[in-house]
Amino acid sequence: MVWIDSAASDGLREIDEPALRRISHVLAVWLDLLSIFASESDAIRWLTTANQAFAGRRPLDRMSDAGELGFLEVRANIERALYPPIEG
Repeated sequence: MVWIDSAASDGLREIDEPALRRISHVLAVWLDLLSIFASESDAIRWLTTANQAFAGRRPLDRMSDAGELGFLEVRANIERALYPPIEG
């Protein structure tokens, strides 16, 4: 906890739980996109292109406008592409 002690002594505050969840969602979305796309530019293009899965809106807009629910919807959409259901 050296970094935390150092940050506290420098006057930095703790990150609240909602902010930590948003950071977690951003990282998960980005890492999942990098697993799907060959380049960062392709991942960014997906985030910034209108998508029927989000009623014709951009995934980036859905995440920013709908808060945590938007992040969860985008993550679920990406995870369906990464892990399609196994048909028996």
